[in-house]
Amino acid sequence: MTRRRGLPLPIIAWLFALVGLGTSVMALREAPRLDNSIRRKRMDVAEARRLRAELTRLDGIRAAWDTLSGAPLTAPEEIFRRMATDLAAPEWKEREPEPIADGWRRRRVEGVFHEAPLEWIGAFVNRCAEARPPWRLARIHVVVSESSRGYGSVTMTLEGLEREETAP
Repeated sequence: MTRRRGLPLPIIAWLFALVGLGTSVMALREAPRLDNSIRRKRMDVAEARRLRAELTRLDGIRAAWDTLSGAPLTAPEEIFRRMATDLAAPEWKEREPEPIADGWRRRRVEGVFHEAPLEWIGAFVNRCAEARPPWRLARIHVVVSESSRGYGSVTMTLEGLEREETAP
């Protein structure tokens, strides 16, 4: 009769069971940390996708601006002359241009209208916004006329962006 060498089968089974139990306990202890890590990575991926979409949107806007890079802003005085025939000319005061990023600068122009039809002021602001490149209404102050209905004195500040080399 030959004797088997090694450990008896039941002891081997118990050893494997203990190793399996130990591995399960370690996995249970690591699961919350790994779950947090996976959750953070998913949030990072979602943020990266959001940033990529934002970058794509901003690239489109920049491309639109770059197509306008050779065009200087149309002076508000010129827009006013094209629109109005019987209104008194407003007082215009241009502020010092403010350099911003990548060769662009912001221009600010303040206009003071005395006794102008308020409805016409709205149309003028719209026409300035439709210009290419556009002006943006940054500030407006309206004092309604006591003597004429629908009229008033208006002080407005328009802002526009243009390339430094296209500046007048």
